[in-house]
Amino acid sequence: MPESMKMQAPMEGVDFESLPWNMNLSEHANMVVCKIPGGVDAKFGPESYDPATDSGSATQAIKYGAIQNANPAMTSLNYGTTVWEGIKSFRTKSGRVVIFRPNKNWQRMANGAERMCLAVPSYELFMRGCQTAVLNNLTMVPPCGDGMKLYIRPILFGSGQQLGLYPSPEMSLIFYTAPTGNYFKGATAGLKLNIEKRFCRAARGGVGAVKCAGNYAVALKPLQKAKDAGFADNIYLELDSYLGPLESGTDEKTAFDNAILQEMSAANVFVVQKSKSRILTPSLDRKTILPGVTRDSVIEIIKKYNSEIQAALGVTTEVTVEETDVKVKELKDASEVFATGTAAELVPIQSFGTYDDSGKAEPYVQMQSDQSGPVTTCILKILREIMTEARPDEFGWLYDVAQDAKAFRRE
Repeated sequence: MPESMKMQAPMEGVDFESLPWNMNLSEHANMVVCKIPGGVDAKFGPESYDPATDSGSATQAIKYGAIQNANPAMTSLNYGTTVWEGIKSFRTKSGRVVIFRPNKNWQRMANGAERMCLAVPSYELFMRGCQTAVLNNLTMVPPCGDGMKLYIRPILFGSGQQLGLYPSPEMSLIFYTAPTGNYFKGATAGLKLNIEKRFCRAARGGVGAVKCAGNYAVALKPLQKAKDAGFADNIYLELDSYLGPLESGTDEKTAFDNAILQEMSAANVFVVQKSKSRILTPSLDRKTILPGVTRDSVIEIIKKYNSEIQAALGVTTEVTVEETDVKVKELKDASEVFATGTAAELVPIQSFGTYDDSGKAEPYVQMQSDQSGPVTTCILKILREIMTEARPDEFGWLYDVAQDAKAFRRE
């Protein structure tokens, strides 16, 4: 990496901690663009990235701005052929600029690209694109601090024009970034969630496990209605597990209590049950929820640092973490519930309820505290200590952007 890049500090005069969730400082940003001919057998080749020579468009950055030659007949606009990722980069206490677990994001994008008939970017291309994007936006990486990050969004989409329903004749992979502030500072009050029983986010056989644009579009209307009823967000049901029994004659309360939870609009959930020394999270087996990177990190933390989790929970036996079908009624046995995601990391959930056709909210269950519970606080503390190198990174989650490309991708 050039010496001029190594020495770049955070941009002066910016209150990074207070930045909103938005395209902040875009006038200073750079992005990486890889574009290829599309079609059924499309592949990203050496023109995008050649790992042997460390060359190609993934090694270059251009000024952030509008996509050139965008066409109304683009397949991504007409048929939703778009997958994307959310990754974070930040400074550690040792002064390094790192990216958090980008290998997991590549795996998820590769799976999504295959499902959406898009060319699958190689691991080498994806990693180099992420590294180049950060190296060319170093002054926008915030100083070391809780929750502050340079958010990286790799987005892969059909950019070719076509009227028929076929794989796009052109495909584009773009890596762009934006610095964001602290989304969880101190004892933040928890979220009030609606248990959504009218709208479906995803069904078995669909694309609920794919980070595609459609999964977020479908959540907008239910989210608006939930907010109108006084809720912060929705938690969705495996809707056939509620409507099926209901339509078969099961009474509404029983059908609702036994319905299976999925996830929020853009976050996974964990349910802590102190009385049983266990933590539950909806299973990935149904392929209706997103395999979150923060979700996976929390599971690994609970397993490795179980004694600290036990102390936080106030028990002396092992705390198990179970990926399983979580029923609505199990929320009533929870001592705390929290959401996980790239932007928020861990956020406590205060209460769950529903609303009727008139928009009137009805409570279902209230957590013991409307603040961050001891387990939520403990796991977040461990996660942030690993990220900032206040605690050794025993998992190998931190990728140092100052390394050469081969070392960065750990070959």
